[in-house]
Amino acid sequence: MPESPRAWLYSAVRSRSLNQKRSQRRRKSRENAVAQSELNRPANRDGNETNVQWITEAMQFLKPKQREIIALRIWNQLGWKQIAEITQQSTSNAHRQYVDALTSLKLLWEQHCE
Repeated sequence: MPESPRAWLYSAVRSRSLNQKRSQRRRKSRENAVAQSELNRPANRDGNETNVQWITEAMQFLKPKQREIIALRIWNQLGWKQIAEITQQSTSNAHRQYVDALTSLKLLWEQHCE
């Protein structure tokens, strides 16, 4: 038992909060880097830039966990078990969030095309 449980708890919560904030900042940075690299791909320079830009903007409407799962599955080509470990959830829940995210993107795309 620590000498001062209250101080220890404060320190642990503060440390966890800072770690979470850094993690979110790194995730956002990775997402932006991936989006930027997609814009710079030669295949996207012939008119698909608009679509890539739209997808990048549409991804912002998803929940952060859904964005992370899409990035892990599509861009990093990870399996469901790996994604579940990284996101600290079951494989079925990770897959469900992936399907929900794709459904949301499809609906946004349909609205965009109208």
